[in-house]
Amino acid sequence: MSLTRKDIEAIAQQVGAVLLPEILRAVEKPLRGRKAIADFLGYKNPKTLERYEGIPMVRDGRELVAYPSDLNRWLKSRFV
Repeated sequence: MSLTRKDIEAIAQQVGAVLLPEILRAVEKPLRGRKAIADFLGYKNPKTLERYEGIPMVRDGRELVAYPSDLNRWLKSRFV
């Protein structure tokens, strides 16, 4: 049986959402590369990522990797 994001969110709400980011990260497909991350954030130019501090990205060899849930949390923290 494969769990969807909706199933995981429902389970997390039942247990108090304590482990939600870790659970989502386990099943969530990461964004790989500057272009994919910039597209997700709505930036036209991937070089725009260099202007902002604190974007939750890690380097995997020569490639940048970010998880959509981490990026959404970062966006919410910037505009709240």
